[in-house]
Amino acid sequence: MYVIILIGIFAYMISKITFIYNDLDIVHELIKETHKYSGINETHYKAFLANIGLAKEYKAHVGRSQTFLHNALVHLNEIPMFLENSEQEHADEITKISNRLGIEFERVLMNEAIHRKLKFIPKYI
Repeated sequence: MYVIILIGIFAYMISKITFIYNDLDIVHELIKETHKYSGINETHYKAFLANIGLAKEYKAHVGRSQTFLHNALVHLNEIPMFLENSEQEHADEITKISNRLGIEFERVLMNEAIHRKLKFIPKYI
């Protein structure tokens, strides 16, 4: 009887220790939506991809990840500055994607901070 209880407690502790919150599906979809704007300014788009990749990689360190996220969104928001006047409708779409990306990624970071009992102050939510 005690063995079963100990096994249950041990399994619970292991599940809490190894729990990894993986809610990046929406973030991945939003990143895919940005691909159609990659040809406008490749330098800013590559910087966006590099920073968002680092934000995903360091999501366990919520402060560092938030810094990379902010840098990524700055580069994404710079892309519309290189649009022609006839293409300005794309600027609104990029801004909407950027805002949604900031909100969704900060939700992931907030859950990570709650799970790890870390202080986190969101900027986009």
